[in-house]
Formats: sequence, structure tokens, C-alpha cells
Amino acid sequence: MTHHNFSKIFSQSFIFEGKAMMSEYKNSFKQYYKTGKYKGFYKIRERVFKLSAKTNMTFSNGEKEFFASGQFKEEVLEKIFNKIDNFLSDRESSKENSTNVQYS
Repeated sequence: MTHHNFSKIFSQSFIFEGKAMMSEYKNSFKQYYKTGKYKGFYKIRERVFKLSAKTNMTFSNGEKEFFASGQFKEEVLEKIFNKIDNFLSDRESSKENSTNVQYS
């Protein structure tokens, strides 16, 4: 395989992966903008600092809170959605591990 072919294949796979991720985020944004919630979490605080061009947001489900900061609202939402997804994924895997424990 020549360097040119490798670069072409690599860039195509990167573009495909990027489109898949973009589609995933679009669905997340749609869910949030339609319902005001994302997987049971809702925005409890938002502060916009115009001079520093920063936005801070906090989401909660009533028990757990997630905070993120960024330059754009969508950037902050993306960070919070990632934190929520990771939290829920970790919680699911810990539930699976606890049910798989065998007693002798």
C-alpha cells in the first residue's frame, strides 16, 4: 500500500467516524432541546460571562450534579452529555459486575 492510499483510507475512516459522532451529538441535542432533559438530567444553572466569552452550566438528576465550562453553549452541552454518558455507563457496568459475583 502506498503512502497516498494509506492517507486516503485513513482520512475516509476519520471522516466516517466524525460523521457518526456528529450524528450522535445531533441526536443528543435534539433530545435535550425537545424535552429539556438528557437521560434524566436537566439544567439547574447556566451563567454566561460575556467579557471572558465563557459559559458555565450545571446539570442534575436530583442526586448527582455535573458541571462544564466552554466558549459556546453547544460545546458545554457536549461536555456535559459526555460526562452523563460516562457516569451512566460506569453505573451500568458496576451493576453488571455486582450481579456476576459468585459466592462459594
